[in-house]
Amino acid sequence: MKVHVNINEEIEETLITIQAKEWTDELEELMKRMKSPRPERLIGMKDEQTILLKPENVDYVFSEKRKNYAVTANGRSS
Repeated sequence: MKVHVNINEEIEETLITIQAKEWTDELEELMKRMKSPRPERLIGMKDEQTILLKPENVDYVFSEKRKNYAVTANGRSS
């Protein structure tokens, strides 16, 4: 799959065009992701306590020893 992005200040509305030989599972998944709303919050654990994280505050995510971690400016949560 190739992706082409054209940033132009003269464009007033975002337009997404998909060109494909046929409809595929990959296209179906892409459409679902574009249509689904972003999560408003993520649930994590820190010091045995449940915490809520805003996705825009997560700097990066990584996995270690079969456990996932989200890192923010305030530290690491699992």
